[in-house]
Amino acid sequence: MHHRLELGVPAIGPARSGLIGNQMVESHGRMPHALKVAHEKLIVELDKGIEQFDATLENAYADEVCAAIERFVDEFRRVPVWADELTTRSTLVLVRCEQGTAFRRRMDGAFNCYHAQPKKPLGPKRSGAKLAVERLKPKSDFRFETDLTEIIGDIERAIQEGVIRVRCQNEFRLWLDECRRIAHDAKRVEADGCVYLLSVYDAGYSSATNWDTAAKTILVGGMGGAHLEAIKAAVDSLIAWARENPPQEDALDAVERDLGGTKPDGPIANGFRYAGDNHDGLTAKPWLLVNHLWKQDGRTCDFEDLAEPVWQDREYGGITAGMVASLRKRANKFFLDEGIPFEVSTNARIVSLLALRDR
Repeated sequence: MHHRLELGVPAIGPARSGLIGNQMVESHGRMPHALKVAHEKLIVELDKGIEQFDATLENAYADEVCAAIERFVDEFRRVPVWADELTTRSTLVLVRCEQGTAFRRRMDGAFNCYHAQPKKPLGPKRSGAKLAVERLKPKSDFRFETDLTEIIGDIERAIQEGVIRVRCQNEFRLWLDECRRIAHDAKRVEADGCVYLLSVYDAGYSSATNWDTAAKTILVGGMGGAHLEAIKAAVDSLIAWARENPPQEDALDAVERDLGGTKPDGPIANGFRYAGDNHDGLTAKPWLLVNHLWKQDGRTCDFEDLAEPVWQDREYGGITAGMVASLRKRANKFFLDEGIPFEVSTNARIVSLLALRDR
């Protein structure tokens, strides 16, 4: 059995079926500078994690990888058509194997025939194949290309060893063909890596009071070198696809204008501009907090006002002091490390962004 990261990824936007992407063409679109930097940084951190895992079977770079994933996904999603592609890739297997699809119809047809066939004793050699086939039917949450790879191997073995009677083999071969087709498409777009990528990214937008601890638990406890390799392949594939499928120039211009900012001081993408200098390295969640406070009158707001701009949930009312404190500490560490005289401060259930010279 393949080892998979089982994170229970929440639904991410509207899922689409059909072909993914377009044929490769010769033209290459320009990349926003911040996305290129984020991609390069993520590859560096993934390579460090892979090398270290290969040597010790541990991932000591979990925090660095998580921060780099946050930044990459944030930058990639700035262009709507690219954001849609990432969503589509990550849900490809799930969508094509859900109820009402050809995959489900052919699976049901195969097992209807299988359970109707006369049963006869099997020797030890074939009993393993029989169990492998019978455990397939209860599965209802096909998400990974590796799921399909296991299924393909089990079906092929069952047919070869005579567990599937001749009268049912055609039904199973039809299902096998559909498995292969979906697995091929999923592998082509590195769907498993996209699932892992968004799983780790979404962990940063959970209600966990200490995101760093949650993310490290995911990466160290459930993700190995193969998962890091899959993420690396996925991000490289996404960048290549984005270059071959550029949006309109005015859309990229808007992204670049947004990245550059118009104020002499204030938040920029993944960082903060102060005294004319851009300071990079403020990760997504703390950045969302600082960015929201920067836009408020008096740079102050209630905890409850952070639900949508920071936690992406308009209805969420459970913003705790611990959740805000975690982001406050990370933002203030960034300001201190970069020599920027600002500080996030809390008082009761009020959070403020203060210029230290004004205190």
